[in-house]
Amino acid sequence: MEVGYSQGRFHNPTYGDVCNSDTGHSKVVRVQFDPKQVGHENLLDVFWERHDPTTLNRQGGDVGTQ
Repeated sequence: MEVGYSQGRFHNPTYGDVCNSDTGHSKVVRVQFDPKQVGHENLLDVFWERHDPTTLNRQGGDVGTQ
């Protein structure tokens, strides 16, 4: 798994830069998996259990626009 930021207005932002909400970046996660071990359906089940797109700027303990 890799985490980072996508889009935005400058190269290699820090967490602090992104938290200021003025860089235009979004947090991203890249997940690599073996489909022989875990199916796409299982991954989506876990994702939707933890992510509610109807809650504006709040996902669990993560609060804010970034």
